[in-house]
Amino acid sequence: MFRPVGPSDAGRMHAFLLELSLRSVQQRFWSGGPNLLRLTRELTREDPHRHGVVACDRTGAIVAHAEYVLIESGAAEVAIVVADRHQGRGLGSRLVKHLTIAAATSGVTRFMANVHPDNSAMLRVFTRRFGATVRQFGDEATVTFALAPPALRDVA
Repeated sequence: MFRPVGPSDAGRMHAFLLELSLRSVQQRFWSGGPNLLRLTRELTREDPHRHGVVACDRTGAIVAHAEYVLIESGAAEVAIVVADRHQGRGLGSRLVKHLTIAAATSGVTRFMANVHPDNSAMLRVFTRRFGATVRQFGDEATVTFALAPPALRDVA
């Protein structure tokens, strides 16, 4: 099940973040030791400049999170993290598709993301599924892609 994330998800979000491997935390948050309580508040708060979506399992536990944050007129930064045991199942792609629909209704026409160069799975999602271009700058890869016009989208 995919749905928007909100303040009532704080407990489930914190549990999700605690279960992530060190590698997943580093690849998503660019840190091996972020303050998870602060991240929980940030990822679940209502903010007109950001939109978050979660994937939940049958019990209601969060198994993946994606969000976009407006960075300038028409552009937003997108980020995804999927629980280790659910990686490789297409959840990241499906979450990004949900975000593109929400972003397009907010006037966003392109997404960008900063990705660890060793995160080949995420780079493949962005390039193969969304046609992103990749520019590498040392220890960081920046991907950018235009959002598909509404008539061309198919929601999974």
